[in-house]
Amino acid sequence: MSLNQFETVTPEGFSLPKAAVKLVNTAALAGWSTGWQWDEDSGGSPFVTVHVADRDTREYFKYTWHSRDTGTLRLRSKLHQAQAGAPWTDGPSVQAAMFRTREVADQRS
Repeated sequence: MSLNQFETVTPEGFSLPKAAVKLVNTAALAGWSTGWQWDEDSGGSPFVTVHVADRDTREYFKYTWHSRDTGTLRLRSKLHQAQAGAPWTDGPSVQAAMFRTREVADQRS
């Protein structure tokens, strides 16, 4: 059993998807807040939601990988909030979010 920042248990046989690990690591190195949260749906299928937010601009990305139907984690939801209180919109690809985290960090430099 392993715990993360939200103190949720990683389900047996599962781990963060490689793309999620890359996003979390890239964002953390760029100074963004990161975290992930495991849960399961009403049918018992595990899913994980990754949160990436910039403390200064309040920009926020939220990606959910779900195991429903396939038994393996697949990206199911991509959300983006330009700033706190702004409406949620469809998020960009994980790769584009990684680019954005580096871009914001470079603007601070």
